[in-house]
Amino acid sequence: MPLTSRELCRRAAEKAAETTARVRRALEGLDDEGLNRRTPSGEWSPAEVVEHLVVSHQIYLDLMKVVVSERPVTGGDRPVRFSFIGRFLMKAAGPDGNAPAPKAMVPRAGPYTREVVDRFEAQQKAMAELATACDDLDTSAVTYRNPIIKLFRMNVADGFGIYIEHVERHVRQIEERAAVKV
Repeated sequence: MPLTSRELCRRAAEKAAETTARVRRALEGLDDEGLNRRTPSGEWSPAEVVEHLVVSHQIYLDLMKVVVSERPVTGGDRPVRFSFIGRFLMKAAGPDGNAPAPKAMVPRAGPYTREVVDRFEAQQKAMAELATACDDLDTSAVTYRNPIIKLFRMNVADGFGIYIEHVERHVRQIEERAAVKV
């Protein structure tokens, strides 16, 4: 049975709540030094991964809020139809992907404080609210230009799908990197 827009929106809202709790748990007890500690091979610190999520998801969140408010199309029970670029980005940015972050989505140089986690949690709440607001929307019918590769058009379903895959990839990284004790 194909995934409906309503089911996708509910998954996105649930993912936002789940990832907020997972990141909170992973970073619990870390001081600023632990939050900013890079891996021995120089990969991003837990805080930099959180910042990357905030920066990269905000671009899509802002766009999706605008297009949803401008063109409400009912049909939450319709099957999701991801675009070609959406499917590609879900795979590349997902847990098994290894796509490098576009320049616009690279975290700024640290150090970071817990404020980055507060921004992440606020953004997760905003993502859940948008997903909930789209419950009766045909998310495949509302489109926008990809904010990074403007040649491609995407739909709101793509945005939620990319979010679900991308946040899972990086929350796993946060959990792994925060667990490393020096």
